[in-house]
Amino acid sequence: MAIPNSRRGKILMNLERQLKTITKTNNYSHDVYDVTTNVRDWRSAPEAETPLVFLVDESTNYIYHAGKLTERIWTIGIYVVMRNSTQGDLEEFLTDIEQCLQENQTLYFSDTGSVCSHHRIMNIVTGKQIGRAHV
Repeated sequence: MAIPNSRRGKILMNLERQLKTITKTNNYSHDVYDVTTNVRDWRSAPEAETPLVFLVDESTNYIYHAGKLTERIWTIGIYVVMRNSTQGDLEEFLTDIEQCLQENQTLYFSDTGSVCSHHRIMNIVTGKQIGRAHV
């Protein structure tokens, strides 16, 4: 599935590129097998190499003050699948994701240098080899 050529699409594409740097050679505890926005691949996850990371554009909230848009909050779900791993391995990999996001706070979305410079993990949910973080 192609990522749209919009600001949101470019931010997703750069987030995907950023998360693909999670490797042991970059001082993380695991090597990410794949990062994708194609949630249709979810069904093939049980047979695939893991960890797999799926990025999902979940919601957008707009905040207005005095009739003027002042803030846009965009929620991206980061779903992780790790088969044949312990809960501890999943927790370590989620820590890798947190570290990667903290070390790379800038996501570019245009050729002119426009950036999304403020992103943070809002919550993390884990269970049965699947982890979910909202950014």
